[in-house]
Amino acid sequence: MADGYKTNERGPMVGDDLDKMKQAKTKLIAGITNPLPIISCLDRNDVLARFHKEMINTKEHNEEKTRLLIDTLMTDCKGGFVPFIESLRETDHTDLADLLVNTPRTPSNWKKGELLGRGGFAHVYKCYDMDTGREYAVKMTQLSYLNTEPEMDVLALDGLHLLKSLHDERIVQYYGCQRDEKVLSLFMEYMPGGSVRDLINEIGGIQEPLVRKYSRQVLQGLSYLHKNNIVHRDIKADNIFRDAHDNVKLGEFGAAKRLSAAILEMTVVGTPHWMAPEVINSKGYGREADIWSFGGTIVEMLSTKPPFHEYEPMAAMFQIAKCKHPEYELPNNVTGKRRNKPNVFSNHKFCMQALSVP
Repeated sequence: MADGYKTNERGPMVGDDLDKMKQAKTKLIAGITNPLPIISCLDRNDVLARFHKEMINTKEHNEEKTRLLIDTLMTDCKGGFVPFIESLRETDHTDLADLLVNTPRTPSNWKKGELLGRGGFAHVYKCYDMDTGREYAVKMTQLSYLNTEPEMDVLALDGLHLLKSLHDERIVQYYGCQRDEKVLSLFMEYMPGGSVRDLINEIGGIQEPLVRKYSRQVLQGLSYLHKNNIVHRDIKADNIFRDAHDNVKLGEFGAAKRLSAAILEMTVVGTPHWMAPEVINSKGYGREADIWSFGGTIVEMLSTKPPFHEYEPMAAMFQIAKCKHPEYELPNNVTGKRRNKPNVFSNHKFCMQALSVP
C-alpha cells in the first residue's frame, strides 16, 4: 500500500513549450473545420460549437482528438476543469460536456492511492481524478535517477512518442504525463485485475482454456504492434494486464522500439529467461523475437515458470543462446506450440480454440 494520499498539482507536459502549444491548437482547429486563429477565451464558444456539430454526431468517438481538445481549451480556461464543464452545460453544450467528462485525459487534480507495483526506478500507483472520479494508473519516476535532462532522456528513447501513437483494444492506453522538479508521472489506463503474473502468484498454473484466451488476445496486441513496425522486447506475464472482464492487454513499453525498415535491431534488451537466442547473440533481430518471448510466457502461464527457470539469469541466457529447443515441462494434455508471426500463430489450433472461451 502507498503511504497515504497526496495531492499533486499539474506540472508542464514533457516537451511542451509555447510554440508547440500554438502549433497543437492550430492543428486541432484545422482538423475540426477551416483554420482559425489561435484559440482565445472570446472565440472558445465558436470552436465548441463547431466541434459539437462535426464530432458529437459522428458514429466514431475519437478519444485522442477529444483529449487534445480538452488540453487546448483548458489552456484558455482559468478556474479548473469543473468550472469549465459547468460553463459548457450553461451554454447548451451538455452533450459535449458529458463527452469530455467521460473521455480519459491527463488529470489536473488528482490524488495518489495504493501502490500497484514497482520495478527499476519507478513505482506504479492507483490514482483518482478528483474532478471526474475516473481511476488511472500513474507510473512515477524520480528524476534524480535519470542520467540526463529528463525530457531529453525520455524523448531520446522515443518513449513518449511511441506511447502516444499506440491505440488498440489490446494495448494498455497511455493518457499523458506531468513532471515537477522531482518526479516524472505517466498516466495510463488502470487495469483492476493486475498482471497475469499476479494471477499466477495467487492461483498457480493457469488452466489451458484461459491460457488460450489470453494467448489469442496477446497475439492480437502483438499483431498490432508488429504491423506498426514496433517490437515490444519484454513480453512476459508481468507485462500482460487484466481488465475488469478478465481480458488482457499488453503494457510496460519501456523496452519497446520502432524498427527501421532496413536495419535489424542489435541491442540486448529484455528479461533474461524470456529473451530469444538472436537477441542474446546480438545477430540482429526483429518481430520474431517477441514470438519467442511469448512462447516462454505461455510456458510460464501453464507451469508458473519460464523455460530454464532453474538457472540464474546469466546462465539461463547462455543456455538459451546455445540451445536448439528450449527446455521446460508442461502439465499433461497441453496442445502443441509454434513459433511464427502473430497472424500465423493466432490461427494455430491452440489459439483458435480460444474463440469458444467466453
